Amino acid sequence: MAVAEELHFGRAAERLHIAQPVLSRQIRSLEEDLGVEVFDRDRRGTLLTPAGEQLLEDAVPLLASAEALVRRVTRAAQDTPTLTIGFMPGITLTPATVLFTGRHPTVRVRLLRTSWDDQVAVLLDGRADVGIVRLPIDQRGLQVRPLFREPRVVVLPVGHRLADRPVVTVADLASEHLLQDPDAVPEWRDVAVELRAGRRHSGDPPGGREVGTRGLWSRHLRSPAVHRQLLHPLGRHRASRGRPRPD
Repeated sequence: MAVAEELHFGRAAERLHIAQPVLSRQIRSLEEDLGVEVFDRDRRGTLLTPAGEQLLEDAVPLLASAEALVRRVTRAAQDTPTLTIGFMPGITLTPATVLFTGRHPTVRVRLLRTSWDDQVAVLLDGRADVGIVRLPIDQRGLQVRPLFREPRVVVLPVGHRLADRPVVTVADLASEHLLQDPDAVPEWRDVAVELRAGRRHSGDPPGGREVGTRGLWSRHLRSPAVHRQLLHPLGRHRASRGRPRPD
């Protein structure tokens, strides 16, 4: 994995804290076992072969499953069963956890704060048993159940050209600079002028100046509401269907 991600034997060996010749022998042994070359090495550098690309694609979930297996076995050996819930910032779980512990007093509930980058990874590698996530995500290997919908708003300076509108569409914001990761708002990403002009790339850090809360207006954004979903890996814990929050 390290060589595939670095595409450089020296950097990969340093990352793994082993000597480069040792790593090279391990890769050659792997290729002999598979009967194919997974790396194309020449003076220009190291690249993945088609077989290597396939190996990398399949290895990521397999390694995550192996890590999850170790964590589940370790937890199963503990005297007190534990339920770990991953959650995104802004999601309040206190009422649900109080209700759960009241019904299952012998189970210890542990909360794990996640981010856009790892809200699915913590489920696949076993760090969390269930997760409350925000879409969009890669749903492969997961069971997804909707809990409720959130209205989406845009925060603008008081003097902004759109500040006096009661409703703003995503298209209205196409020429604006989004402080959030574009991949977290795919509707904006698909129409963003700065992405099409090459001034910014999807997945780049948001950057830009920080915006304070003084002198800002919040306006409803006419776009699909943000969904919160209850997730758990396939074949894992069964979860009851979530109900919309009354508020």
